[in-house]
Amino acid sequence: MPPSKEAENFEQTNVPSAETPETSFEAAARPSAEQIRVERDARLSQLEQTIDAGEESVDHSLEELGNLKKDLGIPETGENPPGINDDREAVERFKEAHAKELGEKNEEERRAWYEKAKSKAEEFLAKSDPDMRVEVVKVDLTLNDGTDLQGAYALKFSSETDPSMRWTMSVGDSDEYLNGVFEGVLKKSIAEKRAGGAGAAMENLDARDGVGSFDPDAKYHEMEAHEREKTAEEQAMVKDVDAMTNDLLARLGLPPVTLSESSIHFIKEEGWKESGSAMYVEETRQIFIRDAEKQTILKKKLIHETLHSKSANMLPGMLNEALVESLTKSLIENSAAEAATLAKEKLDSKMILETNANHRALDGSPLFDSETFLGYVGNDGRLHAESFTYREERAVLEALTKKIAEREKTFTSPAEVSQALARASFSGNREALRFVDKALGAGTLDKIQKEKDPKNVLKLIEKL
Repeated sequence: MPPSKEAENFEQTNVPSAETPETSFEAAARPSAEQIRVERDARLSQLEQTIDAGEESVDHSLEELGNLKKDLGIPETGENPPGINDDREAVERFKEAHAKELGEKNEEERRAWYEKAKSKAEEFLAKSDPDMRVEVVKVDLTLNDGTDLQGAYALKFSSETDPSMRWTMSVGDSDEYLNGVFEGVLKKSIAEKRAGGAGAAMENLDARDGVGSFDPDAKYHEMEAHEREKTAEEQAMVKDVDAMTNDLLARLGLPPVTLSESSIHFIKEEGWKESGSAMYVEETRQIFIRDAEKQTILKKKLIHETLHSKSANMLPGMLNEALVESLTKSLIENSAAEAATLAKEKLDSKMILETNANHRALDGSPLFDSETFLGYVGNDGRLHAESFTYREERAVLEALTKKIAEREKTFTSPAEVSQALARASFSGNREALRFVDKALGAGTLDKIQKEKDPKNVLKLIEKL
């Protein structure tokens, strides 16, 4: 059979589906136009405390209230905006979580929690997006079943330089959420808003931010039921991957990020529910990998997803995958001493590749090539090849770094450009990517983001 082309498919993990409970306010909020008008008139006198607007004119207050409703996904007509969740169960979960929050915390405690979340967000934004601002707002909502929710707190994000960067989100009510999930939600929301892609168009419906008792990764509970125990050798593999990826961070001048073994799940074949073969879920920082016949395959996929987990993933999706796969390839090809099973698989693969160099796949193409990292005889008795993925995307990255190195003389080689891109993407420092616009023109990364076909991006780069 031809080389495996199963991509780790990171981007698909961030797309909401019918299986995923939506938890942002806008996922449930959908009053009629008449309700909006009634609420608007009733709330004008309380606008100062509702949106913390201070002493403002009536015109400005109306504008702010309109903006707030737009941020929350509340339509100005009776029609449903795209992506609004009609799931009654999601509405009930939202109501239960809100009631739980009101029952367990008084007004001062709820406000203090959101101020704490605001401080956490400001710390992150100061490093990644200094032009972003965040404020605590208090809103009243009418859900799509007609229920009124009074006094719900939220965080409202906006940008001083980009009007499209506006959204409102709720915050989970546990320290575990705030310290372990919140930053990932922010990274993803900002990346989607910057990209203007499907996630942004859905107004942060896929934030899955775990308000109250919501479970942010409920979608994967069924899959986790099929998780198998890791062997002692696999536990050692996790530690090895953690160490080698932290060594990479150190070479980039960045601090280490600890990888917890409990965040990695090997899923049995029959329990795998996704189209790819591995994924990293940014909101919950969990890695899921479909079981494989060979340990080398598991390790390669683990390295790829671990790099995603330790990165802010600041580049356009195509370049992000290309960068992560390129780094994965480098780490695999330069691995030092391997554990017994991995060492044996590597030796067996070398013999298979040497003795079957001219072996052809069913379509007549070579089964093995320079991108093959493992050749093996499968349980079906046939020859198989595992190869590095995202070939076209990596060609785009190569063309981009080459063009930047030619234009920007502060770099002596494309490799230095790649390192600078990696440093910016892993640190989350968007400012560190300005050299791209300096070399190739303003908005270069945005133009790449809008293209879905690597061939079109290659043509774009040629014209820059």
